[in-house]
Amino acid sequence: MVEDKAHSTLFGALTQSLLSEGLGFRFRACGRSMQPTIQDGEILRVRPVAVETLRRGDIVLFADGLSYKAHRLVWIDSAQGTFVACGDAGAVTDRAVDTGKILGLVVSKEEDSGEQIRVIPLNGRRVRLKFLARKARARTARFLRDVRVLRSS
Repeated sequence: MVEDKAHSTLFGALTQSLLSEGLGFRFRACGRSMQPTIQDGEILRVRPVAVETLRRGDIVLFADGLSYKAHRLVWIDSAQGTFVACGDAGAVTDRAVDTGKILGLVVSKEEDSGEQIRVIPLNGRRVRLKFLARKARARTARFLRDVRVLRSS
């Protein structure tokens, strides 16, 4: 998330200009809210998206006041035209976002191994299923840990 208001304003104007022309762009992620999926400093690739094609589990770039966030959609209300997103590392969801605030779809990230740059997809059915399976494993592990604590008390 960019803290400098001047940079945020410039980023927003440039982003909207590129996406409105049907062009994608790349930017450097800043922050840890999407760990482990996206690490601080990784390059993200964003492309334009029709909001009616978005699915739960997609990672979107959206405007949140004067800042911009790339978070995962956790709830979609098509009738109201609102979306709720949350960082993978967070337990608290973002405020509801209306369709006009969604700028684009985060489709991939670039990982630099030192020798070459690998492009890792962050969009699509396989990626969403992998994320949901990881979440289910984490919830199961937490449940089992809580049960063990209750039994030992």
